[in-house]
This record gives sequence, structure tokens and C-alpha cells, in this order.
Amino acid sequence: MKKYISKCNRGLLIAFVAYLILASYVLIGYRTFNTEKDKIFSQVGNYCSDILKSNINNSLSEKDLNKTKAIIDNYWSYAENTLSYPSTKLILESEIKSFYNRKDSIINVKNSNYSISQAKIKKIGPGYALFTGIVNIKITGASDSYYLGLNNFDLLDSDNFNYNDKIDSLTDLLQSPSAPEGSYTGEPVNGYCVVKLQLTAQLHKEKGKWLFTAINSTELNKTFVPDESN
Repeated sequence: MKKYISKCNRGLLIAFVAYLILASYVLIGYRTFNTEKDKIFSQVGNYCSDILKSNINNSLSEKDLNKTKAIIDNYWSYAENTLSYPSTKLILESEIKSFYNRKDSIINVKNSNYSISQAKIKKIGPGYALFTGIVNIKITGASDSYYLGLNNFDLLDSDNFNYNDKIDSLTDLLQSPSAPEGSYTGEPVNGYCVVKLQLTAQLHKEKGKWLFTAINSTELNKTFVPDESN
């Protein structure tokens, strides 16, 4: 009986030690990943900034093509992803090559900026993280221009024109769900396009750096505001 109790006590002690080791491992992993969240957020922001700036004064030359390719190489990975119907590095490379080779391609962008809100970052596996959030983009240029967004090419105006003079800031426009919109089919005009995106991005850590493996984005709102000088 004493031997049986002794074995039980030894088993409980081993189980308790194993539990402490597991709990410590999970806690250390949780704390370690929390320190990575700032790096992931910064990486998403840097990518938004660099990819949008690539449109400014883009002449669609071979030099500009190589600059765009370099941005993709710097921020993207060929690693596997689990998102449904995403944009990947292979898809982006193919779209960029095709767009730059088209004779009707136009990029007439003068300025760009962005903001990120409602960001959430979580660990989804060893070396993998998932970022979700809202990205607000403002692109200044001509209404017939395309621009390279976070995961695809898009038209600057998309036939959504806003003539509300009372809306004089990016924040006001994005916070105004009833902003009047109309269709425009005339000659290209200068102005700025405001886009609100729901962004989902999967990232993989490689050699100490978080790289995108897949991006899904849903357009929540898009409006083009012509300049008064037109």
C-alpha cells in the first residue's frame, strides 16, 4: 500500500512539474509574441507607405517596374498561406508584369497617404501571424489613372464622384456615410480618391523579419473628389 501511494505521489509530482513546464512555455511564447506585435504593425504600415508611394510620378518605365518589384521582394514571401482567395506574391508579380506591359496602362498619381485603425494581430501558428484592420487611403491624381494598391491595381475614380463642398478633410469624408455620390463620364479631371478597406493579411517570420504571404481586402467605401480648379 505504501509503495502504491509512493508511486501515486511520484506520478502526481511528475504531472505537476510537466504542467509547470508547459504553462511556462505557453506564457513565455505569449509574452514573446506580444513583443512581435509592434514589429508586425510597423511592417504593415511601412508596406502601405512604400507601395502607395510607388505610384507617385510613375512613368511605367523599366526603372519604375524594377522599383515596384523590389518593394514586393522586400515585403512578400512565397510561404504557404491559409486565407481563402487571397492575393499572393506570385499573383502580384504576374499582375505587375502584365500591367506594365499593357499599352493602355496609365498611372497619373501626384500624392498618397494612409491611416490604419482597429488593428488586431494574433498568432495563428509557429512563425505565422494574422493582421486585421481598417486601412484608409487617399490618392491624389487624375480620374483616369490606375494605382497599385495593397494587393491589386485599381482605377482612381471608379465613377464615384463627390461634389459636397462641406466635406473638406479625409476624416470628414470617411465618417460621412451619406456623402453624396454621382456618376461621371466626361474627360479626366484632377482630384483625390478616398478608399476605405477592410484588410486581412497573413504574415510569416523569416530570418527575423515578418513578410506577407497573403492579403485579402474588401472595399468598404470609395469616393473621388474633383479639384475646384477643374
